[in-house]
Amino acid sequence: IPQPDSLELERAAAPHKLAPSWAQMDAAIGCADGWQHDLYLVLRCTGLRVSQALGLLWSDLRLDLEVPQLHVRPELGKTKQERRGRWIPLAPVLVRELAGWGRREGHLLSCDRKRREARARDAQRAWTRAGVDEAVWGGCAHHAFRAGFQSSLKASGADTEAVEYLVGHS
Repeated sequence: IPQPDSLELERAAAPHKLAPSWAQMDAAIGCADGWQHDLYLVLRCTGLRVSQALGLLWSDLRLDLEVPQLHVRPELGKTKQERRGRWIPLAPVLVRELAGWGRREGHLLSCDRKRREARARDAQRAWTRAGVDEAVWGGCAHHAFRAGFQSSLKASGADTEAVEYLVGHS
């Protein structure tokens, strides 16, 4: 029996996944308290992964520039592309919020847990209290901020390649 040189397989379309809007993310942030409120705001404004946001240091910020920036250090990366490190611009809403945080050394986000980790159930509670349908954030309550960041920027006309760069994709 002759062996085929290659297989021609049809690629199925990926199922459409919902992502939260800016307003839904803001509602969830408004339902969170303390350091988790701060964490969700950073996630909403940067598209970072939770572990990356929790690893940020104040020294990673350049707030004195005309366009304030955040240095995502290579050691915070999960993928090969993210481990290259990158500088990303900061949203004015985040810069205004950071101005009121007071502290300027050590980790950007104070976390009351020994291993500097965030529990998904806390984010789930914030989404639920905000009245956001679980179909929008279900599966991974923290990752929903990253998905919402990407989809909201693209929906507002941002360049797809620029959005991919901001979140650390190639």
